[in-house]
Amino acid sequence: AQAEAAFQAQERIVALQGHIESVIMEFGREVWEFHQAKLWLALGYDGFRPWAADVGIDIRRAYMAMGVHATYVIGRGVQPVALLTRPDGRPRSYAKLDLVRPIVTEGNLDQVLALVDAHPVGELRKAVAEQLHRALPGPCGWLGDYCYKQRCPIGNDACRGCKVKFEEEA
Repeated sequence: AQAEAAFQAQERIVALQGHIESVIMEFGREVWEFHQAKLWLALGYDGFRPWAADVGIDIRRAYMAMGVHATYVIGRGVQPVALLTRPDGRPRSYAKLDLVRPIVTEGNLDQVLALVDAHPVGELRKAVAEQLHRALPGPCGWLGDYCYKQRCPIGNDACRGCKVKFEEEA
């Protein structure tokens, strides 16, 4: 009886995680379209960042979500449902998809997704670093989330971590 209750709780938790990942994907699409059209101007803001700060959008999350959307959906044509669903039907981690963005190329998407499904975050960080031909830590020492701005978050203007660059508005 207790094992059955635990299994049911696990299934609810996994389903909720899948729902969260789907909402983040939808958020990425919406904020990408908002950003591309520079809709903050119509609302009287001078830039994307001031708009985001004023309405309570976490700028880091916004850039992460836009980056995942741009890399996989726009850049590779992957349908969001397919991207967020592992072959076993479980939800795929949005954070892991973000982590491996720098190594996604035209011909390796299936291998990268298999890597995401098979490995924990720590191993993925090492795989990304190795595929970027960098020793750990990276040349700038930054092994956290990749930069979504024109400049590295720790000031290294030569950072290669981000494949998708966004204009940095004032």
